[in-house]
Amino acid sequence: VKLDPTLAIACRNLGWGYYRHYGDGHKAIQYYEKAISLDNTEAIYYAELDALYEMSNAPIETRLKLFTGNNEVVKNRDDAFMRQIEVLTLAGRPDQAVEFLEGVEFAYREGSSRVRDIIIDAQIMLGKKYLKENNFEKALDYFLEARVPEEEAGSARSGNRDTQVNYYIGLTHEALGNGSEANAFFKLSVRQQPGRTADIMTYYKGLSYTKLGEVQKAKNVFESMIEYANHQLRGEPAYEAGIIFGEREAENTRISRYYTIRGLGYKGSGLTGRATEDLEQAMKLSHSNLWAKTALRGY
Repeated sequence: VKLDPTLAIACRNLGWGYYRHYGDGHKAIQYYEKAISLDNTEAIYYAELDALYEMSNAPIETRLKLFTGNNEVVKNRDDAFMRQIEVLTLAGRPDQAVEFLEGVEFAYREGSSRVRDIIIDAQIMLGKKYLKENNFEKALDYFLEARVPEEEAGSARSGNRDTQVNYYIGLTHEALGNGSEANAFFKLSVRQQPGRTADIMTYYKGLSYTKLGEVQKAKNVFESMIEYANHQLRGEPAYEAGIIFGEREAENTRISRYYTIRGLGYKGSGLTGRATEDLEQAMKLSHSNLWAKTALRGY
C-alpha cells in the first residue's frame, strides 16, 4: 500500500489481516471500505465487509448503502448476493429482495442453512406485508413460496422454519374463511420435531396451539421459552444449537437471540411490558435481529 496506495487487493488483504490476526474490526472495516472505493467490481469485498458490519452491529442503513446500486456485481457470488438479500429484507424491502431472487439458483454449502433461511425470511416478510394490507390471496402466495425444502445437513440457528411457515399459511387461510385448511396447517405447525431447547420458531408453535384452542399447551410452550432464555442469560449450561461446524456467532448476536426468545415467550404469555423490554434490548444488541424487530412492530 505504501508503494501503490491505489492497489485495492492490498487494502482488502490488510482488512482481512487486521480482523483475522489482530481482532481489530474497526481497522479492518476502514481498509475494506478503502478497497471498495478503489475497486467496486469485486463481489467478495462486499461479502466480507458486510460480515464485519454485521459483527460490529452497524445500522441497517450502513449495510444497505454498501449494496445499493451494486446488484450486478454482488450477484456474481452467492455469499455476497445472499447478504444483499438479507439486508434488503431487514431494511423493509422484501419486495425488492424477492424480485432479485427470481430465477436464481444457489450452490448450497454443507452444514449451513443460511441460504434457505434468508430466502424464507424474504418470502415471509413480503407475505406479512400483504397480510397487513388485507391482500390475503397475495399473502398466501408468498407464504406458500416460503416452503423451501431443507437442504441436506442444514442447520438453523432460529429453529424449525416449517413451524413458522405453516403458522402463517394457516393464519392466511383463516383470514380467507378457510377454517379446515387453516386448522390443518396449524396442526402441521405444532408437529415440528421435538428439540432439547426452545428457540425463536417455538413461538409460532405456541401461536398455533392457541389457534387450535389448546390453551394449556400454548402456555407450556411460552413458559418453556422464558425458562430456557433465563438459563442462557444467567450463563447456565444448556444444549446450544447456535454453532455451525465450529463457526461461532458474535456474542452480541447470541445474547440478542436469547432476549428475543424470552421476549416472544412473554409476548405469547400476554406480558406485554416485559416482552417490549426484552425485544428492545434484543434490537439494541443486534440491529440485524429480524424477528425482534418484527415482533416490536406488532405483526
